[in-house]
Amino acid sequence: MKRQPPLIKIGMKHEQSGSSELMIVPPIWLHQIIATLNAHKVSSVQVHPTEPWILTTHEGGNLRRWNYKTTEVLNSFEDGAVYIAKFIPQEEWIVAGDGNGWIHVFSCDGYQDPTSFEAHDGHIMSLAVHPTDSYVLSSSHDDHLIKLWHWDMHWDFKKGPWACTRTFEGHTDRVSQLVFNREDPGCFASASWDGTVKIWDLEIHRRREYLQGHTDHVSVVYYQPDHQKLITGSLDGTIRIWDATTYRLENIIALNLGAVSDVGYIEELQRIIVGCYQGIAMMEINFHELSIASKGRMQIMP
Repeated sequence: MKRQPPLIKIGMKHEQSGSSELMIVPPIWLHQIIATLNAHKVSSVQVHPTEPWILTTHEGGNLRRWNYKTTEVLNSFEDGAVYIAKFIPQEEWIVAGDGNGWIHVFSCDGYQDPTSFEAHDGHIMSLAVHPTDSYVLSSSHDDHLIKLWHWDMHWDFKKGPWACTRTFEGHTDRVSQLVFNREDPGCFASASWDGTVKIWDLEIHRRREYLQGHTDHVSVVYYQPDHQKLITGSLDGTIRIWDATTYRLENIIALNLGAVSDVGYIEELQRIIVGCYQGIAMMEINFHELSIASKGRMQIMP
């Protein structure tokens, strides 16, 4: 008989009409923590949608592609102070941003020479890849801007920089993370050190929604499409789970692994993977039970 992982009692807050209650909502399992010398000080993490790969960047500029089933490092890219990286699965590319405002494009197999171009005045904080079209969003540490980049169908590594087609303004501090909504590709979300998350319309260049509540800088925003959830993370060490259609706050989870730097989702295993200052955690959450609990059927902590 296969042994089930232990139930971890994780503190949660549920906020309604100005009131606050601290609760436990089972079942949540902390499945695995990778906390080795090869995985410390993670600045970003992403799960490939079809391959068993995780892409991570680390303090000092290292970029690594992992097999999450074996935890083996498949390849490593050394290209200066790379802070953030994303898969472009439809092209088998990796796009990365560095501390000097440059974007780098790599082939996943490492056989092509990378292409690099200047995108912002300073440190690139985040990148987001459009789920179907040839677009990438970028944001910067210094200029607080969000830019939309495009490559045409004939682009290859020898053709130079992509074209910047739009710029979005509105945050008052650095924009820490960007993400497209896979179920509604015409909008995207941005997290910022100004303590807010904004939902933008891609076509009209305007903000749709405005979320707040974390007690420190917001470092992470992530759409979980299967259950229509929006997940945010912060330097306060917590992640928050919101309904992605109503933008109602459902739960707060404290991981006790330090500041949250990134979040991903492994669809095959139905687990959230969270990159933190002290390591990487994989967490199994029953979203259906959480949704029921958020409507009032919760177990109150004594």
